[in-house]
Amino acid sequence: MTELMNEGLDFEHLRPRQRFLNKKRAAEGKPPSVPLSDLFEFARETVAYDTRPILTELMKLGSTPVEGADTFRTRISNRPWYKFFNYGSNGEITWKKEDLGENVALVNRARTKIHEGLRPEATDLLFSKTYFALEETGLGWPSFYGPEEYTPEKSRDDAMLRIFADAYRITPNPYMEEVKTDWKSSHDMLGRGDNRMRRLMTKLFPMQTEKECDDFLHKLKNSLKQTRVAGSIDISLLFFRAADPAGKAWRCDRCGRVHLHEGFGKCTRCGEVLTRPDDLTASVIAHGNFLGRRVKRSVEGNEKLFRLKCEELTGQTSDPAERLQQFKGVFVKEDDESEPEFEWRKLFDTVDLLSVTTTMEVGVDIGSLQAVYQGNMPPQRFNYQQRVGRAGRRGHLRDRDPDPASGARSRHRAGRVRCTGAKHHGNALRREAALPADLRCPPEWLGLLPSPVGGQHDPGLRPDQEHSGRPGGVAEGRRRG
Repeated sequence: MTELMNEGLDFEHLRPRQRFLNKKRAAEGKPPSVPLSDLFEFARETVAYDTRPILTELMKLGSTPVEGADTFRTRISNRPWYKFFNYGSNGEITWKKEDLGENVALVNRARTKIHEGLRPEATDLLFSKTYFALEETGLGWPSFYGPEEYTPEKSRDDAMLRIFADAYRITPNPYMEEVKTDWKSSHDMLGRGDNRMRRLMTKLFPMQTEKECDDFLHKLKNSLKQTRVAGSIDISLLFFRAADPAGKAWRCDRCGRVHLHEGFGKCTRCGEVLTRPDDLTASVIAHGNFLGRRVKRSVEGNEKLFRLKCEELTGQTSDPAERLQQFKGVFVKEDDESEPEFEWRKLFDTVDLLSVTTTMEVGVDIGSLQAVYQGNMPPQRFNYQQRVGRAGRRGHLRDRDPDPASGARSRHRAGRVRCTGAKHHGNALRREAALPADLRCPPEWLGLLPSPVGGQHDPGLRPDQEHSGRPGGVAEGRRRG
């Protein structure tokens, strides 16, 4: 402070800095509280080129920074997202500094899209009403307050924050971008007649319900600076407050909601009085929560983040060859593409999981199979032949493990089709020249025949003979190696 005054700054300019230092000193030794605006791309100035931690990690993983698959619907002018960023040699991610003109407009549109897309994602993360809500994990909770001493009064304010979020008085929320109505008084907040908010507030403040509501609405506007819409909360002004692993925790005996701070001493969902066992701490809550346990294990074990890019390959896919190449990691460098750009394109476009439908398209290498089981009857002969023929390919018959019972190494592979009561299945089984008979199987086929429910197979029935069956049967075949 003395050094700053020596630089010629008057006391009025130094007062905000002094308040910040006092708060920081008071918070020493306590769990951190981080502004959400330091994590998400909230209220970014267009002149800033650095990216904040969440966007940075998404880009390093090669993950799309907005919700949805990486298609033209989620892109800006169908431009891949990695083309809006620079990847420094030290791992630093920055926005590209485009020349004046059309490219600047594209970058600004990309910034706006990410900003608008991350805010709803943050809302869902912070205030979900499900088992996956932030406070349910035992890791922390959303708060009005930054890195400063956490008093019982602040805890009550944060309890009201959760109540307002349950009433969708947050911006943005899952159902609308902006809250449409004002809550200027307790009359607006409590509404008319019997409703959930009135019942909850009456449980929390049985003696002075209206006064407590009016006092908090006044505080929300004047002290907490939430002025966007009267009686609503802008999440970009909030903080993430980490929980002390050894700190007290409460779980409502009635509805099961987890509370990591005492608040009003009553549940913010149902209003029941909170009680806690002596051994219930935030660490215990985190250990019993799926997400909390995963996060703690990743942090303590220094595990790396990973993404899972999934694509589907069907008969209606417009680019099956390209998707298969991306799944196999086959990429070709373009003439005007630099080495860093090529590496980043590979990172973004590599497919981690390829989902192939029951058609099992020709050319898709799904590996060697011992058996193929189909959940329904294929429509045509070639469909059946194509699918069942997948069993026993690519030298799969060599060096097999011996059969546990006989000790012999099996050289047979099986295909099975389950037929239900669907009309299509019935038609396939009742046709005079049914699907298996259409195969005109060569001698290496031992048999392909229907099996009525509860019936027996006829080993003497050849594939080209007429046969009949009924829905519920199973067509079976074995193939010699």
